[in-house]
Amino acid sequence: MHILKHVHLYDAPSAGTLHTSELIDYVGQRMGGIPVTLRGEFFGHQLSGEDDEMNEVAERLARCKVRSLEKPEVVFKPLPAEVDYERKFLRRPESKPFGILYDGVTFLRILWEWIPDEERNHDHLHIVLSNQLLGTYDANDRRYHARVAIFGMPCVISTTGVIEGPARPKAFYLLKQQFAAIGRSSDTYQLQEQFRGEFVEHNDERMTEILKGYIMQAVFYHMTGDPFCDDPNCRLYNAHWQKEMIHAQLESPYEFCRNHTNVLQQFMH
Repeated sequence: MHILKHVHLYDAPSAGTLHTSELIDYVGQRMGGIPVTLRGEFFGHQLSGEDDEMNEVAERLARCKVRSLEKPEVVFKPLPAEVDYERKFLRRPESKPFGILYDGVTFLRILWEWIPDEERNHDHLHIVLSNQLLGTYDANDRRYHARVAIFGMPCVISTTGVIEGPARPKAFYLLKQQFAAIGRSSDTYQLQEQFRGEFVEHNDERMTEILKGYIMQAVFYHMTGDPFCDDPNCRLYNAHWQKEMIHAQLESPYEFCRNHTNVLQQFMH
């Protein structure tokens, strides 16, 4: 097990119901009081704002947009308008829409290159909160899937991924298809009301509590190489359904299973 010395949490823009100070306190308590620092939005914190830097990052972000859900990492040259789009929102990240899907692994590589050399080691854990939708390609069914988190150096947690990653109840999708079949695909209010509470929505007050578990997954990934647990009651459970995520993060009778509780106790001693 690797012993952490510093945790750096980068704030997510436009996450109105996300209370990052509460996340900082939570991680510090669970990790025995090691320094946990809150930084601003990642690129705003790491970039100087010079045009050359902005242009380079903007082009690379435009290149990592997913063009086809069925084809991973298609090489293409982004249009000038796409680069302009990314550059605009690098300067104003709080206003960037969150509907575009980016290749999560490529996105992570871009972030890694802008972390200072002195913080590129296992003493430092960088956790980047983002409102952008990130996905990875699944070779089993040959398509991209939205993810809550991409684990690596750094780790990235997507607030939009919390909403779009884990699947909603099957009955929700069935009714959505029925609505579309009768020309009511834009009428989502009834669906939202019928299933309210069964999945996380934008500006959901439960977001902070849910992200505590995913941040701890990033911590365990950094310490042990494995962010997940098979126990559906443990906050490290790899939830594929909204129901599973809500249970593990909000309804479980305990936070961590016995094994992962022991790991945390070893760290604190």
